[in-house]
Amino acid sequence: MLLNNTLQINVPEGFQTMDPEAASAKLIEKGEGVCLSNPDRHILMTIGWKTLGRFTGFLLKEKDLENNMESSILNAMKPFQCHNDGPCTQNVGGQEARGFCYHYIAQDTEMSAASILLRREKTVYYFHLYTRTALVQENTALWEELLTTARWIA
Repeated sequence: MLLNNTLQINVPEGFQTMDPEAASAKLIEKGEGVCLSNPDRHILMTIGWKTLGRFTGFLLKEKDLENNMESSILNAMKPFQCHNDGPCTQNVGGQEARGFCYHYIAQDTEMSAASILLRREKTVYYFHLYTRTALVQENTALWEELLTTARWIA
């Protein structure tokens, strides 16, 4: 699957691509993106991107973007007893994406998540993983494989 004409990913077996309307409800950031899910494995992965304006792109450094993402997610997740588990990094097609890991309660189920981003010129790419905590090790391995095998085309 080619995203934003720049990032090639291999969708893991058993995953479905959500239709654009349903996917837009799952994306945290405004902008374009894709949502991959596997209900049998209780996992949801989203990849979104947005282009920064010239002025914003000049002012905001990647660390500022990371802090903004973390703050907005933790604020939005307060009703779900969200706890920050600390920083995390992940290789995305040979480039390092940074963010944080966290866990929360949704419908009486403990969930684990990771949210990372990387900036390529004026485009910011956001990567999010949501899974049941009981399945976090095996589902994180799927997520890591998806991201490390991704290829940047442009």
